[in-house]
Amino acid sequence: MSDLAAAVRPYLAAALAGDRDAQDKVWRAIEPFVTRVVRRRLLGAREQDVEDFVQELAIKLVVGPEPQCRHWNSTRPLAPWLGQVVANACIDEMRRRAADVSAKLVSLDADGAPTPPARQVSPEAVAMGHELARILDDMTADLPEAQAAVLESLRSGATRNEAAHEASCDVRTVSRAKASISERLQHSGYEVPGEDTSASAAGS
Repeated sequence: MSDLAAAVRPYLAAALAGDRDAQDKVWRAIEPFVTRVVRRRLLGAREQDVEDFVQELAIKLVVGPEPQCRHWNSTRPLAPWLGQVVANACIDEMRRRAADVSAKLVSLDADGAPTPPARQVSPEAVAMGHELARILDDMTADLPEAQAAVLESLRSGATRNEAAHEASCDVRTVSRAKASISERLQHSGYEVPGEDTSASAAGS
């Protein structure tokens, strides 16, 4: 079983040296994970906005003149580090968009008609999302590396099979970690929707 870091390590040095083929291999390895994080974290974004921002992140992370992947410690799991980098980028993007909206409350097209507004997210929902992200960040910091990798994959929207692949563990381990995370979130006052996360469900 190959995890996210293992898929990147063989090509990282060449990618950072500017090898286009290696850059393409690194980006193809991490793009699904990055896209999932952006879909979860870029609140209120349309699908086209998500796709455009993911392409911007390809430049920032891998193919640009100062790729952020050079700051990853390749002896450690990739998912926790990458998830945090992408989440921070999403926060910066949401702040930029909020500033744009404040500066131009009513946008008119060439005919003088208002342009369709972006899908709005309530301040309460944004605040709750940030608080939940803070709780999960604290969890990640307290976990062993392998469990932190599982948590970051689950945060990105991965299925149990995807999380197991990215964290290089089996599905039963992911299910146990997911159940533990759900229990801790419920203790923090958050209802956790979704499938049964008990370890016994993994065998079904």
